[in-house]
Amino acid sequence: MGNFKDLKIFEDEQVNEFCDVLTDIVRDITGEELALCGSVAKHLHGSISEDYNPKDIDFVVDKEAFHKLYRAFPMDIDKVISFEFQPLRIILWTELEIGVEIWLQNQENEQKLMYNQKIPYRI
Repeated sequence: MGNFKDLKIFEDEQVNEFCDVLTDIVRDITGEELALCGSVAKHLHGSISEDYNPKDIDFVVDKEAFHKLYRAFPMDIDKVISFEFQPLRIILWTELEIGVEIWLQNQENEQKLMYNQKIPYRI
């Protein structure tokens, strides 16, 4: 089991499984852990109410990792229909009811934290 599934970060078990698979793939390609950012990170930090229902999941990686992913994608990932490449983010269009984006970290002053010592996030 992965950290997202263990901690039941999202109500939809398939979303948790997808996040676990994606974090493993990114770690294998870049050697870096994906960090949550955006509204989901704020929710984990307690800055957004508990009944928050995210429309997308934002992850962030450093510049080197982002460029490695840019070169490695697209690849066959279960539940991913297609990839969209933009200068500051990679969008994964999925079969799930939620969007997934991997952002290039552009703010060095973001605080890096750990949720339950298992999932990195930045606020």
